[in-house]
Amino acid sequence: SIILGRYATAGVELAPPMSQGSTSKTPNLYLSYTAAVSSLPIAGLSGIIIDGEYVPINTGDVHPDYGFYLGGKFTHDGGRAWIRIHDGRQTTADSMLLGKFASYPNRPWSSAMVGTGIAYMVSTFRWDSDITRGEPEIKYVVGGASLYDPRKDSSRGGSGTQRWGQPNTYAYTDNPVVMIYNIMMGLDLMDGRTYGCLCELEDLPLTNWTAAMNRCDETVTTTSGLEPRYRAGCEINVAEDEPGDVIDMLLDACCGSLVEIGGI
Repeated sequence: SIILGRYATAGVELAPPMSQGSTSKTPNLYLSYTAAVSSLPIAGLSGIIIDGEYVPINTGDVHPDYGFYLGGKFTHDGGRAWIRIHDGRQTTADSMLLGKFASYPNRPWSSAMVGTGIAYMVSTFRWDSDITRGEPEIKYVVGGASLYDPRKDSSRGGSGTQRWGQPNTYAYTDNPVVMIYNIMMGLDLMDGRTYGCLCELEDLPLTNWTAAMNRCDETVTTTSGLEPRYRAGCEINVAEDEPGDVIDMLLDACCGSLVEIGGI
């Protein structure tokens, strides 16, 4: 799957939950969950939902093994939950999983388990009968894949350093028309395949597309303050979701319509 914009996903388990550590009274004291959230690198993690409740992420306080401390009800006696974030640009295996589970009896973690290009999270919980009533239900609020915005490409009349075909120059966006544009052109996946319609640049006239992108970015006043007129976030299952269906959904998000005239 691919995340575009901001979206909450449970992800896909990369391994069964793994336990380790103990006290004199409690075996298997720590339980770690490893979940892939996107098959393309992401902009980051903006939140986490556990058992239906938003839980703060304390990015200013890091456990040496388990990562950022989680707040809320997990702020108790040295911490009860943590998260390690891998945005898909990692080049080595997770050091905690490697250190704690290299000799694990079921599916030992190895240095080859890098997850190149895959964004994944490692959530660890310390058993506490006052907090934990079973395995937690976790959703990760993800800032999705970087996309190409032709308005930010000075080589095509825009202003900026983005260049089509150079993903390292792309940036995060929640603009639905930018998302549609990228699906029309095609999103390159890490295994060499492409998801989308494989249009040519000249098939998508910048005058039309830029106007629609700008319309989405217009600032409007709402009851909660100023925000863009149209935003979107979605999770695309590349094996099941047809590009045309995703485009229709994103058009609904911005009251848009897509017209083809003579191949343009």
